[in-house]
Amino acid sequence: MYQLVLDDNAAEEIGYIYTTVLSVLVLTSVAHSSGQIVEFHQQTIAQEEIDRISIILLTSIEDVLKVAREYPDSEIKSTIKLNNRGVGFSVNGNVDELSIYSTNFLKINAKHQLNLSPANSITGKVSSDSVHIVVKYDSEQRVIELISE
Repeated sequence: MYQLVLDDNAAEEIGYIYTTVLSVLVLTSVAHSSGQIVEFHQQTIAQEEIDRISIILLTSIEDVLKVAREYPDSEIKSTIKLNNRGVGFSVNGNVDELSIYSTNFLKINAKHQLNLSPANSITGKVSSDSVHIVVKYDSEQRVIELISE
C-alpha cells in the first residue's frame, strides 16, 4: 500500500523561490520607474537651461540690432558672461535663425527666428566651453557674428 508523506521542506523551497521571484520583479519595476523619473527630471533641467541661455542670447542680439538700426555704419559689440549650470550646449546662427542645441542630453534644443535688419544673417558657432560669448555687428558685411572670447 502507498503512503503519502507531506514534505514541509519542498513547500518552503517553493515558497522561497516564489517570494524571491516576486521581490526581483517588484525591485526591477521600482528601479525602472525611478530611472525614468530621474531622466525626466534631468531633461526638464536641461530644457530650462537651454531656454534660459536662448533668452539671454536673444536679448543681447536684439539690443545690438537696436543700436545698429539707429547707427547702421557703426561697429557694435556686446559681451555675455556665461554662468553655465552644467548643461553643455552649442549655438549656431544662419540666415534668419538662432539655434541652441544641448550636447549632454538628446533632443533638447531651442530655435528662434529674428528680424535681423539691418543685418542679413547670424554667423558663427559658439559652445558652452566659452566663458564669454560676444555678439558683434559687422556693418560692412551686415552680419551678426557670434564668437567666443
